[in-house]
Amino acid sequence: MGKFSIKDLEKLSGIKAHTIRIWEKRYGLIQPCRTTSNIRYYNDQELRRLLNISILVRHGFKISQIAKLSENEIGEKVLMLSQQSGKADDVIENMIVSIMEYDEENIERYLLNHILKYGLEETFIKLIIPLQNRLDILLQTNTLSIPQVKFAYYLIRQRLIVAIDSQREKYNPSADRPLVFIFEPEKNEIWPLFLQYILRKNGFPSLYLGRVASFSDLEKLIEQKTFHRIITSLSLPIITESFQNFLVKLAQLTTADIYLFLIHSIDYSDFSFPSNIRVIDSFSNYSLLIGNVQTVQAT
Repeated sequence: MGKFSIKDLEKLSGIKAHTIRIWEKRYGLIQPCRTTSNIRYYNDQELRRLLNISILVRHGFKISQIAKLSENEIGEKVLMLSQQSGKADDVIENMIVSIMEYDEENIERYLLNHILKYGLEETFIKLIIPLQNRLDILLQTNTLSIPQVKFAYYLIRQRLIVAIDSQREKYNPSADRPLVFIFEPEKNEIWPLFLQYILRKNGFPSLYLGRVASFSDLEKLIEQKTFHRIITSLSLPIITESFQNFLVKLAQLTTADIYLFLIHSIDYSDFSFPSNIRVIDSFSNYSLLIGNVQTVQAT
């Protein structure tokens, strides 16, 4: 169970600490716990309640009205609002609560509703990237556990695999065959899978390797097959020295254009990358994979 200060609640919910204190004293909406030394803190249940309250407030509910609602009534109204509006912030708040409770059915419903309304690509840019940023914070503050976050990514990954599989008939036999993978220490597979989906959707018969742990295995493949484009991604907030060394070594191994997609905004101005490495610092620029690319016969 997580322990949060009022400043933690402010960061996670976007509601000012002063406002939270007023709601707590005037309406009893949030109930702090106390340590044996009488220090106030808030638990997971209070965080979930505050996240739900913040959604209702954003939709025009008065705090005096919310105070009269039971826990179940608050949850029902939040669910109804998120289904009606489809706003990413609302969906993210609800998904976080569902992830905390390992509620697979609710997470699937939120994902599917958003995809049906906005499409898979828009969902990833406007929903999944902000969701990952929130999950990173909640993981760092011990609000969520590693199993809970892995559970969420597993469900997103499954949705992507289904989407990729549905693109098989769109193969263009004259298109080049990009290579897609991630390399240690990267572990999050949903981002290269998203890029794989984009490529397959646009007719490129890309080869997907998932996570590659051994450079020698990659070296053998590149010696065996000719690739014109090699695509990888990094969801970590930094480019480590070992990862930079890997990229340089890869660039020396092949003349292919190497695309590195970054999830976070990273200052890489101090890094000196070979000329065949292209750093894409925003996933919203995924269209660079399909624009102005010559179709060639892969070997």
